[in-house]
Amino acid sequence: MKRLHVLAVALGLLASGHVTAQNAPPTDGWETAQLEMEHMHWLQAYQGFVQLADQGDVMASRMAYQMWLYAPQLYGQMLPARVEQVQRWGALCECTPVKRAQTSPVGSTTAATQ
Repeated sequence: MKRLHVLAVALGLLASGHVTAQNAPPTDGWETAQLEMEHMHWLQAYQGFVQLADQGDVMASRMAYQMWLYAPQLYGQMLPARVEQVQRWGALCECTPVKRAQTSPVGSTTAATQ
């Protein structure tokens, strides 16, 4: 359970790459999604990242993909996504094992172990 909490916090820190002033209203979709995550509003945060990911945002694609993938363990719920969305996000952020294997140098063993 402690590892799951640490992973949830790590995802939150990844999302906080775009830091805003604490009392300033959010100015874009990323900030809104990040604030929802900070307040543990997982579904709302996910929906914000999904919207950005579907527009081609690479960082949001990574967040949406990882939130979708780890949702049952981290948030105790399944997050909705269409198969083509998950495939697009994974390809865009190079999160999928297949994509990592395709982009790693020939003879590299790291792709197989990731």
